[in-house]
Amino acid sequence: MIAVVTGASGFIGGHLVQSLVADGIEVRVLRRPGATAAPAPRGSREHVLELSAPDAHRAALWQGVTHVFHLAARTRARDPRAFGAANVAPTAALAQLVMRLEAGPRLLFVSSQAAAGPAQSADAPLTDTDEARPVEPYGRSKRDAEIAVLATSVPAVIVRPASVFGPRDRDFLQVFRQLARPLALQASPAWHRLSLVSVFDVVAALRVLAQRDDALGRTFFVEDGAPATWGTVYDEVAAVLQRSPPRLTVPGAALRLGATASELLAGLRGVEPLLTHAKLELARHPYWLCAATGLRQAMQWQPSMSRAEAWARTYAWYREAQWIRA
Repeated sequence: MIAVVTGASGFIGGHLVQSLVADGIEVRVLRRPGATAAPAPRGSREHVLELSAPDAHRAALWQGVTHVFHLAARTRARDPRAFGAANVAPTAALAQLVMRLEAGPRLLFVSSQAAAGPAQSADAPLTDTDEARPVEPYGRSKRDAEIAVLATSVPAVIVRPASVFGPRDRDFLQVFRQLARPLALQASPAWHRLSLVSVFDVVAALRVLAQRDDALGRTFFVEDGAPATWGTVYDEVAAVLQRSPPRLTVPGAALRLGATASELLAGLRGVEPLLTHAKLELARHPYWLCAATGLRQAMQWQPSMSRAEAWARTYAWYREAQWIRA
């Protein structure tokens, strides 16, 4: 395998590159001109390329490539239109480019559970073949990007991870930080349900799907088989931290006010807001549940570790990186 990876400096992309390099696989990191990102992960080689350039398919980057893993994406934006520019247009351009390559590499597009939307009840998690109904701008942009990939003749696989946690993740980091305080705040009601998966298992699933011809042209959810509530998530992290302070669910009105303030301050500072109204729209739905039936039944895939072990490894990384104190 010779792999091209976009989004290699991101959360999942960094772990994927690390896994591929550890197995002796040649990894070429693809970045667009002007992109600001950390240096290419150790063991990989960086290439800068404008995807829409007429001769982009002739670049040395593509020589001998067998797999293209597309993980580059924007998850936060002050202007909802920015999601289309960052998530849809580059994905469509990449799919068109890969279609022109003589070697015919396969494309693995890492989408999101948000592209499918929430489930309607706790007893009916979304499956790989259910109709997609995204409910906010980010999810709609990822769904549009999926459609752009599937509209080409590229041998492609669409991968929709559930809520992903693990080392280098900044979203679930907030749960750890809240539980380290005298009073832990929860943004979602404790009874709201969600599907989870560790970044270790997302990478393992990508490695499996990359090698399976019968995965081509299909869409796969990735989750760990143990749906949780937000109360369960806090319980599991509290067990790792060995502390359990009182918890308070933040009222919706306070969250909306906080999102407005976050977006205004981010605009003034020229950065992306941490809390947005789009994020609140995601949190408003009580059942973010999916089922990785295709991975389990057709691909014979199973999670590689318990969630408790994955939380513990995440906590150890946060401590070592000094993102949280012991």
